Amino acid sequence: MQKLPPRHNAIAMPFVLSMLMTIVVSGISTLTVVGLKAGWHGLWYKAWLLSWAVAFPTMVFVLPIATAERGWVRLERFGVRTLFPFELFRAWAWLHMDIRGLVYPAPAMEPPEPPPTLLAHGHRQHDARGEEDFAGLRRYHPGDSPRQVAWKAFARSGQVLSKQFSGADTSSQWFEFDAIPVADVEMRLSILTRWIIDADRKLEDYGLRIAGVEFAPSHGDAHRRRCLETLALFNKEDD
Repeated sequence: MQKLPPRHNAIAMPFVLSMLMTIVVSGISTLTVVGLKAGWHGLWYKAWLLSWAVAFPTMVFVLPIATAERGWVRLERFGVRTLFPFELFRAWAWLHMDIRGLVYPAPAMEPPEPPPTLLAHGHRQHDARGEEDFAGLRRYHPGDSPRQVAWKAFARSGQVLSKQFSGADTSSQWFEFDAIPVADVEMRLSILTRWIIDADRKLEDYGLRIAGVEFAPSHGDAHRRRCLETLALFNKEDD
């Protein structure tokens, strides 16, 4: 079987992909609504034709923007064109879109070891049943009780984590810009970015100090985003 010439890919690929996508989606939606009763094939066929008529001319594309700098990057003017349908017509347009994205510093490939973990001692708070309030997961430390290990999380991810309770002893790290023994500012930001990403993946608490800005030790998506945004906009104008 011979391959289609490259000039036909603009039609063949959207045609095949839209066919497969709409067949599956319309079939599942029809079965969900009407079930396997008599006449469901006819309803599915009509639903498929309608969804394919919409999906075939619809194209989703990703526009990569190359940049070597951190901070805000705006989408410049770009052009689009189409030969749909069947290369009988040619249409084009220039798009001016007010879109911007925030570029984080590139994570360092070989960073130094992060600062040592600090252990904060608290007091255990019990409720009426004599149990502690669950506050999240942290990395397993030698000596943790087997009852404290999150076995369900271990079964899902293979990573040994310990349950953390409010008022219990907690461990955290402080990542400080001024404490990194590197002269280059961009390298310091790259090292901090790597430390933050690694700590976030391990569900460890970490704090950040940079240029008078301080984020107390914590974890989670919002905390990671705030820290990385601060690094990305360091000495940059927030336009």
